[in-house]
Amino acid sequence: MIVTAGVVAANIGGVTDPSSVPTANAASVLLNDAAQLQLTTSDPQVGPEQYLRTTIAMSNISKVHEGWENSSDPFNEHDGQILAAVRTESVSTQYEREGAPLITEELYFHGVEVLGDAATAQAAWDGYYGDTNVPPIGTAPEPIVWEVPSSPYLLGTYPTNPQQYLDEHLAAAKEMEEVLPEELRQPPERSMWVAMGDESFHSAPAAYRATHLKALALLPGITITHEDDARAVLECATSRGDLYRVTLDTHSGRVLKVEERFSERANPDGSTPPFLEGKFDISHTITQDVVDAAPQVTEPEG
Repeated sequence: MIVTAGVVAANIGGVTDPSSVPTANAASVLLNDAAQLQLTTSDPQVGPEQYLRTTIAMSNISKVHEGWENSSDPFNEHDGQILAAVRTESVSTQYEREGAPLITEELYFHGVEVLGDAATAQAAWDGYYGDTNVPPIGTAPEPIVWEVPSSPYLLGTYPTNPQQYLDEHLAAAKEMEEVLPEELRQPPERSMWVAMGDESFHSAPAAYRATHLKALALLPGITITHEDDARAVLECATSRGDLYRVTLDTHSGRVLKVEERFSERANPDGSTPPFLEGKFDISHTITQDVVDAAPQVTEPEG
């Protein structure tokens, strides 16, 4: 436990009932503790002939609304009641070791699970993807493996002061959003959450990851929704009804999962279909370990 300003706040690595602490303060403490763990906990040790394997599985829920039959893209039609959805997935795995080319393994976009009316979801999927190389729902494509002579993730310089880092990050995000139509723009703060689901974040030095977490701790509205001796879950709801969530390893401070739920997932009357309850629209699940070998290259240099 950490005692701050006369109250007990949650401490990463301990079991705490989130309802018993002032969660906004506790979330900031927890994120700063996670940042410190990034600096003090050794990254996985990779032997001379071994690889650091980082896998990021991206899951997306593609919804089918009433009237989808009349749309050229049924999974991007947002009017009418939500009848069904398909959970899709794409998986990217990087194999890295010092002095060796980067090996990349990609399991491309495919349908994993049907939610809601199965016949509607299947018909929409077959009608849109039937003439493409996207496989049927429930079938994964063959993985593609290639090598890159050097890492494509060039970090460059960045502010080490968390407030400056946050200000610059939000300014850059806002500039990018302003080129989009109004209806497609996202809050600049979203970029701070989304970045943690990207391979470049997990390939970056611990000092960079720590600075990002300290900067995230400066954002308002973050609360702890779960914490035990293995994981901590933090969420932030926006004024437009979106929800961001991150799951942290309480022993290493590592980011394990990043999730997003969008306000437009609801029906026109504001209700949410039962089959979407508790589910997030986009999630990135990150795993990292050390392996003795990388898969054989199947494609020319990527």
